[in-house]
Amino acid sequence: MARVTPVLIVAFALVALPQKSPGPDAARLSALEATCLAGRVEKCLEAGRARLVAGDRDGAAGLYAKACNGGLPEGCLGLATRYAGLAYAARGSDDLAEAASHADKALDLLRQAAKTRPNVLEIAECEAWLCRLKGSLARGREAAGWNARAREAETRADALRAALGGGYAPDVFWRPSATTSSRP
Repeated sequence: MARVTPVLIVAFALVALPQKSPGPDAARLSALEATCLAGRVEKCLEAGRARLVAGDRDGAAGLYAKACNGGLPEGCLGLATRYAGLAYAARGSDDLAEAASHADKALDLLRQAAKTRPNVLEIAECEAWLCRLKGSLARGREAAGWNARAREAETRADALRAALGGGYAPDVFWRPSATTSSRP
């Protein structure tokens, strides 16, 4: 009886992968950024959002900073969420001093945004999350203080959420994605 030996044939095909192009919105983004640089801060915010959607977090942060410095609280919140992400990443790499520094910058930006928009759910949620993060980085009384502050922000967020019928405000600035937790 003859033996049958299985043969595996692998075929390689060279396929030209499409180059990552700037896309059809590149001209629009360039126009937004030019208008931003000309002093129209609302365009800085719009350009920052477009950069964020495109995956350019650092570019978005620079544009959010211009919007924030121009008096738009949405820009401050956008930049605060960038610092919050950096704080969380630094915490994961055990660089606690860097994590605390980024969290402090984020909290300062949230305070600045809250001066103009004190009753925005996303500000309260982000503040609670950052206070919990700061509490996890601290020890003893300092940790207890941060945790108490987080509870206050969570209470404020719960009240705002209830006033909205469990939803978000129409002018949503920031919303945790489905893959990330709003708390560490």
